[in-house]
This record gives sequence, structure tokens and C-alpha cells, in this order.
Amino acid sequence: MSSFGILLVVFGHSYCDLKVQGGPFLHFLYFLRFYIYSFHMPLFMFISGYLFCYTTRSRAGIPYPDFVWKKIKRLLVPYFMLTAIAFPEKVLLAKYAWRHTTFDFNLFAHGLIYPLSNINFFFWFLPTLFIIFLAAPAMRAALRSRRSALLAALITLGLAALNVFNPLADVQLLNLAGVARYFIYFWLGCLFVIYKPREMSGPAKAAAFVVFFGALTALNVIGIENNYMVLAAAVCGIFAAFFFINIYINWNFDIFGPINGFSYQIYLLSWFFQTVSRISIYQILKLGFYPTFAAMFITGLIGPVLVAKFVKRYTPKLGFIIGMNS
Repeated sequence: MSSFGILLVVFGHSYCDLKVQGGPFLHFLYFLRFYIYSFHMPLFMFISGYLFCYTTRSRAGIPYPDFVWKKIKRLLVPYFMLTAIAFPEKVLLAKYAWRHTTFDFNLFAHGLIYPLSNINFFFWFLPTLFIIFLAAPAMRAALRSRRSALLAALITLGLAALNVFNPLADVQLLNLAGVARYFIYFWLGCLFVIYKPREMSGPAKAAAFVVFFGALTALNVIGIENNYMVLAAAVCGIFAAFFFINIYINWNFDIFGPINGFSYQIYLLSWFFQTVSRISIYQILKLGFYPTFAAMFITGLIGPVLVAKFVKRYTPKLGFIIGMNS
């Protein structure tokens, strides 16, 4: 499921210019981008919550300080290291950047503390997920308590309200606004481990996919205009993706094979390859939207996989930089 999710992420990040004008196919691509954006990052939060509870449901958790340290190595070390690597590149290529950058340590530090201002905007996910993980052991404990059903209902209602009304909406420090917005999806992933249907027939999975996919499509066609619709679209997209992947597995397809196991590295490194593709093909060679889009999508997927394989084989001690030794 994470391979499908990262495919959507790279696709959504491959738009070199959102202002370019074109025919019906380009309009369709723009619609597809907004369609993907309505659920792709909630999907990753859902997957994170699901994997956390799935991998810890049958064993006692590690001591909390060890758990936090593990997440620091997994999420924050790549965040700091790759931001430091990206900073000089961003400065050197400033004239081609969407956001101008100067060699200023205060600017660099500000981007670490305020993730939405980071050199790599897409890294906001890492500190946001880390903060959510700080509460994950308590959430797991709630699901194991004698009153787990009542606690699950209360937590779900509380996090849904936090998402919709978001009292932290203006707090960009450590992206606390994003924490409030995305916490519900992590929690839904935890819930799904406990309460998902144990067995569903092929036709039932197909019907569920059609229902959620149809609802997601309807919301995007109508227009997502408020936070209630944002939440509804994200939930529909998450479960449409879940049932799609279940159907895909039953059909024994393997189109995600080349990127399986590398989703995190693709997320961390795709920006570097996509930026080079955009600058060289769109801004320097001026080959237009479609060649650039294709190059950004392909290099954003393949480049990180090649780097991860190289690091794993030749420099495994450096794997911590891209989340491989945590």
C-alpha cells in the first residue's frame, strides 16, 4: 500500500508549472493532481498508524525513551541531514527556484523549526509524524484497555473535531497546525488494525472500492469547499486505496515490484531528482510541460531507488541519512 501511496506522491510533485495553459488533457492532469492531493498525505498518515499498531499488537512495546529515540533516528535525523544537504544546492540554483534562497543560517534554522518554510517544503511530513508518534504508545494502550470501544469512540470524535475546527490552524511552529489536521488519519490506521473486517469476498471488496471511489470522485467534482468535505474526501480516498490494493493483490499483479521496500527513500530523495529534471528540461532546455512532467515522474521514482541500492551495497554506514539504518 505504501508503494501505491508514494507513486501518487511523486505523480503529484511532478507538475513543473501550475500556470501553463493547455487543452483538455492538461486540464484533466490538473484535476487529477487536485484529486490525488485530496487524500494522498492522509493515506500516508493512515499507513503509519496501521503499521505501528499492526507491528506492536502482539508484543509489549519497547520502553518509551527507546521508542522516541528510534523515531528520532527514523524521522528527524533524515530531516536535518537532508535539509543540510539540500540547502547549498537550493542557494546555488536560487535563480531557478520557485522560492528564492540566500546563504543565511537563520533562514536554514527557521526552515527546520517551521517545516512549511523548509528548503524542501515536502519534508513537513517528517516532524509532523514525529510529534504524532510521541502519543502513539498511549493510543495503543487505549486500544488495549478494558474500555477500548468507548475510548476509541471518544478519541475518534475528539480527533475528528480537532481536524475540522483546528484551533492550532495558525500555529506554524513545528507544523502544529498539521499535527492537529493529520492526527485523525494516524488514529484511523490504528483503529483499522483492531476493527477491520476479517474476511471479505472479492465482490464485496470490489463493491466497497466502487462506493468509496465514487464518493471521492463526487466530492472532487462538486468541489471540496470546507473542512468537513476535506475530512470526508480524505477518508473516502484512504479506503478506496485500501480496497484497490486488496483487489490488486488478489489479481497477483506486480507493477509496484521495482519500488517495493523503497517508499521512504523515494519520499526523502525524490525532490533532488525532480528539481534537477525541472530546472534542466523545463527552465534551461525549455522543452515544455509534458517532457518535463514525464522526466520528473520517472526520475523521482527511479533515482531514489538507485541511490538506496547503492548505499545499501557500498556505503551501508551512511544509510541512516536516508532512513535505512534506524
